[in-house]
Amino acid sequence: MGKMNRLKCFLEGKMGYYIYLFLLAVLLFFCWRNANVLHLYLGPTHTGYNDSTDGKSIWKGYSWSGQMEVEEKALWGVSLLFETERDGDWQKDAEEDILITVSMLEGEDILWQWTFSREDIRPRSAYKCILPEEIGYSGQKMYTINVSSDAKTVETGVKVLDFQPVLYKVRAQIIKPILGIFVFLVFFVVVQMGKSGKEIYEKYFFMAGIFGMCYLLFLPYGRIPDEVSHFLRIYEITEGHVTSEKVTIEGGMEIRGRELPVGIDGGINQHTTVFQDMLDQSDLRIGTEQQWYEFSNMALYSPVSYLPQIVGVAFGRLFSDHVYVLI
Repeated sequence: MGKMNRLKCFLEGKMGYYIYLFLLAVLLFFCWRNANVLHLYLGPTHTGYNDSTDGKSIWKGYSWSGQMEVEEKALWGVSLLFETERDGDWQKDAEEDILITVSMLEGEDILWQWTFSREDIRPRSAYKCILPEEIGYSGQKMYTINVSSDAKTVETGVKVLDFQPVLYKVRAQIIKPILGIFVFLVFFVVVQMGKSGKEIYEKYFFMAGIFGMCYLLFLPYGRIPDEVSHFLRIYEITEGHVTSEKVTIEGGMEIRGRELPVGIDGGINQHTTVFQDMLDQSDLRIGTEQQWYEFSNMALYSPVSYLPQIVGVAFGRLFSDHVYVLI
């Protein structure tokens, strides 16, 4: 019992706090070193896409090419929205790592090629192929995007749902140092908070506020899984619906959701959204036209668990019909 008390005092004391800070510093360092800042690139949005490959899978026996017309003054690369067949454990079935090659051509000249693993592609997620240097030009130009794969079967190939030019870029060389400085400042503030004589709950609220701001600044809306579905459930409750509507679809499967105003989801593609998507949809307003939204998992949540958010959205609806004001 005496050893347990000493361990408890150690962990709750200053030494325990500094051990926590050390572990936090290591975590922040590795997060910063491995940070993928591509989600900070301004553009493009992949809403309202079509299947560019017409349902065909790109594998060793079939490659795909598409034309991309660009009218802006500068091109930084291309963003491709991929779909993968993830039925079964294809990672174990594949004899070797499957590589995807993307080529950008102007006429018959290859401007650049990118090669990456199929494992780097998430289903219905955008993969941004960024050029090392800006291609400067004036006037309208046409580029050819070619996608090939060394997959041995159709099942282990990929499909291109959409492709769009990346026209505005936040330089990674600039973002990385800024993130590093920001992380250092956060850590410095946390250390100073630890030295203060404030109660533990005061320290917690202060630190939670700092890290909450970090999430807000560096993760666009919709980037986190189920974030949009949670908002749809909250909006449904503010309309006076405690439970969601149940619908039986083909095959006898039951799904839950509700008809809500068109665009209430923010008009974004979940999990792949970038800040430009939010800017593009900044004037999105709640209208009278309705469409069906499915959020089966979130429909199981009790309204009690959403009380703070319900109050916020309901209050916002009194003063504004802007979707992103409510979000």
